[in-house]
Amino acid sequence: MHVFCAGQECSWTNTSLNDNRAKMDRNKAYRLFHALLGELGIRAQKGNILAGYGVESTTELTDEQLSAIIRGLEEQKHQRNGDMLRRGRSRVLRLLTEMGVYYVVPGEPKTACWERVNRFVASARIAGKVLYDLTPEELQTLERKLRSMIDKGFVYKSDTVVSTTERSTSIPVVVVIGTGSSVVN
Repeated sequence: MHVFCAGQECSWTNTSLNDNRAKMDRNKAYRLFHALLGELGIRAQKGNILAGYGVESTTELTDEQLSAIIRGLEEQKHQRNGDMLRRGRSRVLRLLTEMGVYYVVPGEPKTACWERVNRFVASARIAGKVLYDLTPEELQTLERKLRSMIDKGFVYKSDTVVSTTERSTSIPVVVVIGTGSSVVN
């Protein structure tokens, strides 16, 4: 007999323990099923999901059906996390563009702007990791931090910072902040 246990199939050889362990593992599977429904926000769809298997209750599902449903829900969860990552990265890049970190200079290789972004984001005071390695939660934290920096007037400083009005001519500009001096060309 095969039963579902922690995301994989398990087989039991001792028949006296078989029923108790199978029942316990099914209980874990039921809890996982309901937890996934909650995480995905589709508890109201439980009846529709079960109806697709011709049953009204999770107790009427076979082990294989229950495993298939759980695998499908886990795939939806991972797909949703992927969407959250893309959206989070997009919001962060928009903020980095606003701050002057992410920009493309004509003639500059595309890798140069990503190196600049990753160098900035990987700074211990910003995120401590490159953009691609951030989780959705870390991206939200970074987004809040970047918004705060923008609200406080942060301007990205580099040896060759290019202002938005001068990008077409690619003239390096040095920005001096907080000393009362003006911009020096």
